Amino acid sequence: MKNTRRGLGKGLGIGYKNLVPMDSHIHSLSAKGCKTRQLYAVNMNNKLSVSEKIHTGITTVAKDVKSQLKKDFPNSKFSVTIDRYSMGQSLNISLMETDVKVIKEFKDIPEDAIDRIQRRDGWRTLDQIKEMIKKTQSIGSHQLNKHGLLADYDEDQWNNGVFLTKKGHDMLAKAVKYAEHYNYNHSDIQYDIYDVNFSLGIDIGKWDKPLIQQGKKMVDEYGDN
Repeated sequence: MKNTRRGLGKGLGIGYKNLVPMDSHIHSLSAKGCKTRQLYAVNMNNKLSVSEKIHTGITTVAKDVKSQLKKDFPNSKFSVTIDRYSMGQSLNISLMETDVKVIKEFKDIPEDAIDRIQRRDGWRTLDQIKEMIKKTQSIGSHQLNKHGLLADYDEDQWNNGVFLTKKGHDMLAKAVKYAEHYNYNHSDIQYDIYDVNFSLGIDIGKWDKPLIQQGKKMVDEYGDN
């Protein structure tokens, strides 16, 4: 008779309805562990198997990530939401308020970085590029590239159109790493296969709610407070 374990269902600690074959790699999903999993915290030292990632419901992931970010950055506010849709699900993390300077002042952006943007642009003058960057840096709503956050900080590198400070980069990189702890990626571009546990979005503010940075509300995309 197969050894079985109850309680994996849709997520940890949600119920004991399903019976599934025992997986020797799922060492942290005991019935006791399911019952007592009340304190949400991301243990980055505990490497999860694919089975554990799949059976950790995305609601639990969202709670874990938000709890850990609140612990690490008590003076900052993050919105962590989930979406479920046909063929997949997504986790969306937005930094809404912080006492950390996240977006660089225009004056702190290296000239070499601005010159490179102008050379890539090819049609706007350097002054026009500077005005464009200055405006972008004042906006409090940005969709970021998670891969740029997982790379080492580079003061010359803009992330999807915005230059971040070192502290801002490191804070948002932590958010991505906490979420990716529960994710897997078995995608294969060659065969047009997209296979992940969930899609991850990482933002500064939201389109209708600009970031409040160091107590000051930044402008929205249309230049209004």
